[in-house]
Amino acid sequence: MVDADIEIKGLIEKGKLLTLTTDEALKHKVADFRANSIESVLKQLDLEGAEIRRLAPNWAEEFVRFLTNPIVSSLLMTVGMLGVIIEIRTPGFGLPGGLGIASLALFFWGHWLVQLAGWEELLLFVSGLVLLALEILVIPGFGIAGVLGIGALLAGLSLSLVGGGASWEFILRAVGRVVFSLLFAVVASLLLLRYLPRLPFGRRLILDTGLSAGAGYASAPEEDLGWLGKSGTTLTPLRPAGIADIDGHRVDVVSDGEFIDSGAPVTVSRVDGNRIVVRRQRTSTERS
Repeated sequence: MVDADIEIKGLIEKGKLLTLTTDEALKHKVADFRANSIESVLKQLDLEGAEIRRLAPNWAEEFVRFLTNPIVSSLLMTVGMLGVIIEIRTPGFGLPGGLGIASLALFFWGHWLVQLAGWEELLLFVSGLVLLALEILVIPGFGIAGVLGIGALLAGLSLSLVGGGASWEFILRAVGRVVFSLLFAVVASLLLLRYLPRLPFGRRLILDTGLSAGAGYASAPEEDLGWLGKSGTTLTPLRPAGIADIDGHRVDVVSDGEFIDSGAPVTVSRVDGNRIVVRRQRTSTERS
């Protein structure tokens, strides 16, 4: 009825689409009879005593239909990528990684069952994750591995949303959904990593106790810690490193940022590892 190449003499010419009402279809014998219900169809076919079995989707089919809903599948992509990004940026393996893997597994499982996703899409997606992890954790900067990883992710997720014979409009719409989900996941992960430690719930998950040198948490040698708080005189200009006389000992020191001339009074302000940092003592004239 929608093939413009079919011609029916006296009814439709070639190049036009055929549109008929029920009465017109019966008149021109395009339809055999009118039926408003399944019982009416059976009566017309002399099958009035036939058993009618009505099929309805079971819970598994409803669940798969729910997973492949455009809104739900986009949400699964976003949550999955958000969890993976946070897990890559934080040490160990915890709740974000588990939630991300579970969301992506549900996404691919649902589209696998409706024959939209296959091994090719899954391998593309996993390859993209591996390339991005290498780019973030191993390779300095951002280069070809990151670009290939993003491309593989987009291809794997986009191909899982379209089937054979899809129009270009549908394909572009699917790619747009994937791009939006990935961008939202990236922005959300940046915000979470920045502001989560400041939230009451986040402070319970993150150790923020300071391990200060004064409390004994330092990698500096024990003898260097003994200079902390002592005063002396510079023997050479500190630009910013040099030598100071502290309690009659020649000590290699570093200023806290400013240039200090030789012969100036200094005080050891802190010890960072093997660096003894000094600060110039201000005279009463300089303070006023």
